[in-house]
Amino acid sequence: MIIKPGTIIYDKDKTSYKILDSIGSGGFGSVFKIEKEDKSLWALKALSDTYQDEKLLKGLINEGNLATKISHSNVIKYIFFHDGSLFNELPPYIIMEFANQGTLKQILEKQIAKKEFLQNSELKQYFDELINGMEAINAELVHRDIKPENILIKDNVLKISDFGLSKIVEEQTRTSTFKGFGTVKYIAPECWKNGKNTIKMDIYSMGIVFFELATLSHPLKVNNVNNILEWQDAHLFQSPQKPEKFNSNITPIFSQVILKMLEKDASRRFSNWNEIRTELNKENLPQTTNTIFIDAMLKRRLEKDDQIKTEQLKKQKRQEEIEAFRKLVRFQLNKDILEPLKNLIGEFNAKYLNGKIQMQSEGQNKFLIRLISGQLLILEIREIIDEDFYRTVVIDDYGRTIHTTRLERPLLNKKKIMAWGYVRNQYGKGFNIILVEKEDEIYGEWFVLWNTNSGLGGRAKSQEPFAFEFDEIEKEINNIGAIHIYRIKLGPLQIEHFVKFLDESI
Repeated sequence: MIIKPGTIIYDKDKTSYKILDSIGSGGFGSVFKIEKEDKSLWALKALSDTYQDEKLLKGLINEGNLATKISHSNVIKYIFFHDGSLFNELPPYIIMEFANQGTLKQILEKQIAKKEFLQNSELKQYFDELINGMEAINAELVHRDIKPENILIKDNVLKISDFGLSKIVEEQTRTSTFKGFGTVKYIAPECWKNGKNTIKMDIYSMGIVFFELATLSHPLKVNNVNNILEWQDAHLFQSPQKPEKFNSNITPIFSQVILKMLEKDASRRFSNWNEIRTELNKENLPQTTNTIFIDAMLKRRLEKDDQIKTEQLKKQKRQEEIEAFRKLVRFQLNKDILEPLKNLIGEFNAKYLNGKIQMQSEGQNKFLIRLISGQLLILEIREIIDEDFYRTVVIDDYGRTIHTTRLERPLLNKKKIMAWGYVRNQYGKGFNIILVEKEDEIYGEWFVLWNTNSGLGGRAKSQEPFAFEFDEIEKEINNIGAIHIYRIKLGPLQIEHFVKFLDESI
């Protein structure tokens, strides 16, 4: 049966309720205002067909048993979860307390429209109510979907809702929630990495709500609010803006509390709601002759903390970018070179009875190949990371010689080199391999450098062809095709290059 105005539904005692009006809809289904037999008003959330498989309905009941245990003046009261089995003709639904004054989101929108900040006394009241409500909820479960839309108002009191739904529909709502571009604004950094559900996730999300109440703005900035990856990047690496940047009247205590709730590292956040309550209550300490100076000192210290945090997050983001790049190079090394080499060696070993070619790793990017002849071949590459290629250069500034440092990232045909290395024997004979970026593609393409002596003088290499060592490649990469003491030929890398080298050394 489709629930609509006029439909009669029941609670566990078979008390009847009449559906009056639709008052909203969301990812889980539709919300209605309903009237009980005694004329009291309640709310009903009817779950949509999307969430009606057996596994999710079982989860609904388990979570509902927890949710109905929560009774607090700052939490919407859930009185009945229907899984669809008690009243076969009715779909799953939840009967809950009816909030008659809208949502916290509407309060924020009203203040934004008026361009008027809430007074600190109002903020303190809201903060206290939300802390009290979350403390009651987290005693039973982790909410995981805190946002202003889920904070309702009844008789001028804030009441947190939707705390019993997030876990039971996790598999389906993780995708739909992200597509909704609402909840992503409030997701803790560890959630993006599938971290364990903890109270600290709720503390982070509520910290954003506190920030919005205090500033009428979000602490993080993205160019496109509909871009999930931008939100992920902001939550993981962007330092929250200081609340006083928006609202100069906010107290240093409020600012510190909010920023600590928004720490990226969960271990640096508050551990529980009472800690937050205790810090906020420091606002009630008596004023002294030092108060004005202490407040000024706090503001300066907070500015320094913000600078330190911003720099730390910048470094952390860069490290993650570097590691992602290294993984990309290693993937190509494995797919394009190591796997074909292993197959080649495996086929030879399967057919030759008097020995085996051995291949072993010496770290992530270095491999040793021991041939039947006793020769040792070395395959090694290194990723090209910007931080390794800052060089001191001399420039002429209108007659003045200036030494400066700048990035001199290696290029090949005006394209960035992603990695380079060599395949050589213990005497230096071999060739260089280079991975070069491809335009508008994630993966690069491999090239080979065949290097021989040109006969033009200089120090000749004893082996030909030879592989340049790492401290030589950076310089010699610029001499490809040039008249030089070495003749350097560039070409696409093919498995035949390895076959030829193995055949000559076997």
